[in-house]
Amino acid sequence: MTQISVIVPAYNVERFLPATLESIIAQTFEDWECVVVDDASTDGTLTEAERLAAADPRIRVLPVRHGGVSAARNAGMRASDPKAPYVTFMDADDVWIPGALDTLVGLLRENPDAIGAHGVADFIDESGRPLQPGEFAERGRRRPAIVNGRLEELSLAAPTGFSTLIAGTAIFPPGLLLVRREAYCRAGAFDETLAAGEDWEMLVRLSRLGDFTFTPDILVGYRRHATNAGASSMAPAQAHYAYCQAFHSRLNSPAQRRTARQAWRINQQRRMADLWREARSGPTRNRPAVLARMAVTAVRLAEGRPRPVVRRDPPPW
Repeated sequence: MTQISVIVPAYNVERFLPATLESIIAQTFEDWECVVVDDASTDGTLTEAERLAAADPRIRVLPVRHGGVSAARNAGMRASDPKAPYVTFMDADDVWIPGALDTLVGLLRENPDAIGAHGVADFIDESGRPLQPGEFAERGRRRPAIVNGRLEELSLAAPTGFSTLIAGTAIFPPGLLLVRREAYCRAGAFDETLAAGEDWEMLVRLSRLGDFTFTPDILVGYRRHATNAGASSMAPAQAHYAYCQAFHSRLNSPAQRRTARQAWRINQQRRMADLWREARSGPTRNRPAVLARMAVTAVRLAEGRPRPVVRRDPPPW
């Protein structure tokens, strides 16, 4: 029986997809299937995917109409083997180190109560060479969380949970994370209406079900290049909307609602401090705009929560 479903949404990544799929093929853990979802690419992505699929029967290619990364992930999940107990979503320009899946599966077998497992990534450049070695990995190891109403950095032995994610921490890129399929089935599908923050919003949903066990080991090469996704001018607004959905969700327990309010207050206080420093040390001509942002932040801090949004239940698979 297949153990892991690896889902790779791919859109115009002809240059990088071969290295991604080769890093999957090179895994020391070999009992996987890979569903490459071609999101109506206009370059040679589909051709490259089909070439590699022809050489390895564990790889399948699923062409779909262009609908964005969330729609592609959902299509790949639905097309994957429902009996495979673990699922991971791998970006089509990143690469795994050879033992990544062995490490993640081992963590989940050692921690049966965890719903998922993750490690950290480090930057690589367009050619796959190390970029600013250690910088992004160290950032991933610093996981601030709400602990007793305060923002504290977790120890390396602690799992990642709701109190970490709602404080603004993310598990990124997606290939760092291996999750039990049953948890995804309970959490629901990716929200296809979000153009940014959709992966973080899914993480929060999953964290309501349990924790992610953690390793400080580097598992993924996170490729930085000029065409990385997320540069849309709509991204900040969409990410804020994703945060509001997570904050106001009716699925939050009383303890999670309390933690979310604490995280909101701490984040607004930190923003006020940053803006005050900017007002004091920045150019005089910018001071009115900075003071206006401070006034807005003060109102948000007094309200104690982000403005409500139209709450949506998680979409079904």
